[in-house]
Amino acid sequence: MYAVLGQGENALQYAESCLHRCLENSIDDLDLAFAYEAVSRAYAVLDDQNMFKKYFDLAKDSGEKIAKADDKKYFFAELNTISEL
Repeated sequence: MYAVLGQGENALQYAESCLHRCLENSIDDLDLAFAYEAVSRAYAVLDDQNMFKKYFDLAKDSGEKIAKADDKKYFFAELNTISEL
């Protein structure tokens, strides 16, 4: 939500918290992919291209590991909206 509102710092704080919780608790699949996506989206709003690219690539790699085909399709549809910001 913060990214949509253009509040990059708030978006990054929330996204990093989500990512940390996933990594800390060995949560993967769709949740981890979306956590990376959220960090990537926050950096896109902040116009930090280096960090955006790093987390976009991590999101993409994580998305490839999503088990359910429908979940994977949904994830990549969402990931590909980042360039529209």
